[in-house]
Amino acid sequence: SNGGAAITQDKSMLLDMLEGTDMLDCRPTDILMDPSVEFLPGYTEPLTYTTRYRYLISKLNYFT
Repeated sequence: SNGGAAITQDKSMLLDMLEGTDMLDCRPTDILMDPSVEFLPGYTEPLTYTTRYRYLISKLNYFT
């Protein structure tokens, strides 16, 4: 059926996204991230290497 094909395609795209970001082995968590926590304490400049982040966000936009 068409619904089954769409689900299979979406699952395939999600797996490709996770593999492309080296997150295939990651597991979900119930703990939310605190937005006030700094990844690099004391470092307030924006990170210059944003390719991986932009790739992930562009893929996630498809599913919303």
